Formats: sequence, C-alpha cells, structure tokens
Amino acid sequence: MTTGRHHWLAVFLAAPLACSTLSAQEQPAVITASTPSSRAELLSVITAAFNGQPVMLADDAFTRDSLVTVERREPPALVGRAGTGRALEMPEQFRLLLRNSKCILARQSDGREWELRDTQCAPLTTSGAR
Repeated sequence: MTTGRHHWLAVFLAAPLACSTLSAQEQPAVITASTPSSRAELLSVITAAFNGQPVMLADDAFTRDSLVTVERREPPALVGRAGTGRALEMPEQFRLLLRNSKCILARQSDGREWELRDTQCAPLTTSGAR
C-alpha cells in the first residue's frame, strides 16, 4: 500500500514540471511587423476558418494582444439574422502563439491551428509591449 502512495505522490510532484516545460515552448505572441503580406496571410487564414465567409480585420490585429475576437460579417442565410442583419452566432476567438520559433494561429473553439509563414511574431510581454 505504501508503494502505491509514493507512486501517486511522484505523479503529483512531476505534473507542475511538465506544465512549465510546455509553456517554455509555447507562449502567447504578437505580430512584430504588420506588413501587407502578413495582413493578407492573416485575412486568408481567418477567412478559411470561416469556410470562406468574408471577415474584416483591423490593420493592427494581433499587434498589441495575442487574442482577437471575430464575428461573421454576414450570416450565411436568413436563418440566424437578428432584425439588424447581424449574426446571432457566438463570435470566434483566435489566439496567436509562438511555438518553437513558429508563429501559430489557433482557433479557441476547436483548437484548430494554422502556421503563419509570412508573419513575424514575438512573445507577448506582460505589459503588452514587445
């Protein structure tokens, strides 16, 4: 019985170490230089994430924060429209990550990820400045 207790104690003590190792490899990020190429890539990826439905992004998206919330511009059909013509669906959240020096865009709702190859990013600092 004592051996089993020691085994679980070792598992509980090792768990925080595993988490800290993962966070060193992956961290929230921001875009360091918003260029026409990087904005086009970002718009293309997020449009694809919405199955080709048009989206609008600010030119400074992901330059100050690693999280951006996007709602559809137009609902795909009459169903789901409010009296104002706005979508009733929940907006999607996307997080920019730096993983092993690669810039990754992750959709929060399902965890789907895209590598951004034309976009330079850096770790997000606690103050939000790079």
